[in-house]
Amino acid sequence: MAEKGLTRSDLHGDLVDTVLIGTQQTNRRDETMLLLDLLAEDKQFKVGVIGEKAIDALLAHGTKSEDGKVHLKVPRKILNEEFIGWLNFEY
Repeated sequence: MAEKGLTRSDLHGDLVDTVLIGTQQTNRRDETMLLLDLLAEDKQFKVGVIGEKAIDALLAHGTKSEDGKVHLKVPRKILNEEFIGWLNFEY
């Protein structure tokens, strides 16, 4: 079997299309932090995004639909129905 190089998705998993339904911004130890309420696959998730690089990555994977909804593609591994998922890395 031939080996091949890794991609970023090999490290963080596939990306899931979510819809932003709420957001709060705060600062923690001189870093910007966003707390997002996201809807995906008929479930609601809370995600914390820490640091400018992670926020920039989130924006790079986002779009706004004609009806004004914000769609964000986030790594599946940070979506958890019971706990806040944390995103503090570029993807």
